[in-house]
Amino acid sequence: MLLCFDKTLFFSSKDMTLKKRIYKWKYLTCKRSRITTERRTNMSMKIALSLRRKTLLVRLDGELDHHSSADIRDMVERAVTEQDVRNLIFDFSKLSFMDSSAIGMVIGRYKLMNALGGQVVLVCSDARMNKLIKMSGLTKLIKVYHDVDSAVKEVSEG
Repeated sequence: MLLCFDKTLFFSSKDMTLKKRIYKWKYLTCKRSRITTERRTNMSMKIALSLRRKTLLVRLDGELDHHSSADIRDMVERAVTEQDVRNLIFDFSKLSFMDSSAIGMVIGRYKLMNALGGQVVLVCSDARMNKLIKMSGLTKLIKVYHDVDSAVKEVSEG
């Protein structure tokens, strides 16, 4: 079912005019307690958000740099405050590049969710990205899984 809101789930029309980047919304659907939105922030990053119960799944496809990190940070913070999110899953399975701002963004979301009594987990199946995540020290704070199903099971049990 396609929905139209005067204020969308993550960005109001006022917010969209303040942004200098061009955002292309692909779809916004709602099925029972699941809300999904997808958008392309630039030519190199595609972000898809799925909210099921109190768990937000952030699927990232492309290059995660400082521009897209800022967009993801804003989207996640808005979802957490407006939709009462308690668990956060970042799916890095389709990432081809990640810089230090991405690590900072993940640590910032970890601190936010930790303060709210929630948790953050990562999904990463690429050996190169796993090595980068491990070298950054993220694995000391955040659990990393090889598939989304394992991560969802972890946050639903925890």
